[in-house]
Amino acid sequence: MKYTIKEGKHFCNFTIDKLQPFATKRVGTFKLDTDCWYKATEAQPAGWNKLVGITEISIPFTDTGIHWNSGRLVYQALPEYGWFKIAWYVYSGGVRKEKEIGRFKAGHEYDFMVCHTGLVWRFLFDEETYLVEGETPRWSTLKCYPYFGGRARSPRTSHITIKYE
Repeated sequence: MKYTIKEGKHFCNFTIDKLQPFATKRVGTFKLDTDCWYKATEAQPAGWNKLVGITEISIPFTDTGIHWNSGRLVYQALPEYGWFKIAWYVYSGGVRKEKEIGRFKAGHEYDFMVCHTGLVWRFLFDEETYLVEGETPRWSTLKCYPYFGGRARSPRTSHITIKYE
């Protein structure tokens, strides 16, 4: 599935798979086009851009849902054209933990996984697995889709291909 984040926006385009919003596991491959790369000065304030993830549905519905018990793979552009750093982050009871885990290049396909069992989040990037302690989502969980920035908006229209197993 190819996702597009339009210039000046945060959210990716609507796709048919968004009609099936629930997930406990995200597995597949991803590839960023070179149009995803940006200079640091183009995306201020700097924040992590979301690739994939899982979040709980907040009950009662409050603004803490996506930042309470959730896990994501995220990226930021590096100074070298076409290169990005990747990290995982987990919110456990509203407390955020994050760790940078590698680098990747635009135009190449990489394996990924985000899942949770018991009190463990499991992330896979390019054949390396990372286990992180943390509360897992309560009740139902939602799939997270590509999203640009924290507060910064996409400096140009960009394309991300994600193939789910």
